[in-house]
Amino acid sequence: EKKYDQAYAYLTPSYRALNSPESYRGRFGDGAKWIEPKVANVECSTEERCVVTVKLKVLVVARGFGKPIDSNMTETWLKEDGQWWYYQH
Repeated sequence: EKKYDQAYAYLTPSYRALNSPESYRGRFGDGAKWIEPKVANVECSTEERCVVTVKLKVLVVARGFGKPIDSNMTETWLKEDGQWWYYQH
């Protein structure tokens, strides 16, 4: 289930001030699906900035791809005013 509005709520206030939920949704296509995402590692360079590695499988929706592909994704999270936010590049 794709929950773009819920994901949008985690984005930094500065990103949301410049980008609508619709423009955020437009960044994603329908060519792949995440399966079993799990946090694998968290490294914090400061008390306000952490890099999170997520292990997941990606199911590509295209001819010739039948099995999920193992993958890693890296996310940056920032703490502002006591709240953690996902930093969208």
